[in-house]
Amino acid sequence: MKHQTTTTEPVDHSGNQAGTHVGTKQNNSHYSVAALLTISALLLMSLVPGGPIENRDFSHISPLVLTVFNIFLTVLGMGSLLLVPLALKKLRVSGLLAVAAGISYLLVYLLDLFAIFPRTPSPMPTALLSIEIIGSVVAIPLILAGHCLWRNAPRDAASAPRLSSRQLIVISALAVAIVIFATLSAMHSAG
Repeated sequence: MKHQTTTTEPVDHSGNQAGTHVGTKQNNSHYSVAALLTISALLLMSLVPGGPIENRDFSHISPLVLTVFNIFLTVLGMGSLLLVPLALKKLRVSGLLAVAAGISYLLVYLLDLFAIFPRTPSPMPTALLSIEIIGSVVAIPLILAGHCLWRNAPRDAASAPRLSSRQLIVISALAVAIVIFATLSAMHSAG
């Protein structure tokens, strides 16, 4: 009679033994997404026109163009911060939105670094150049981690947290204030 040995270790759905740590990086992509979204938002927030870093002259650009651009940047920055808890909950959609945010950050920085938009007669300060290069570099792993989260997160694993009316009002008021400040600062800047 042959003696048969069995293992008592649990087996995951892919057939790998649970203790082998296969795919650990993919399973933790939600932490990477959350951290990279936070870093990207903080880098972008440091570049508000009229601040210590972004002080170039944009007075020649149409107020409508400045307003639309500042709305986009505000939605990108605040949206990134609002996306962090969704990523931490491993919501699949947060991975897809993180990819979109990463692509947006990369495009914003590259367009400015290559003097495509916004065009300004003022030279780019060294601090601004450094932050935009760092932001571009951070955007690439954000895109990759977001894609990894999107591919590996369970479908409909958790529901998205809902914001209260009061939270929505505060966030909206803050966004409007940021857009107004950034647009007015950009319109009245002097290189």
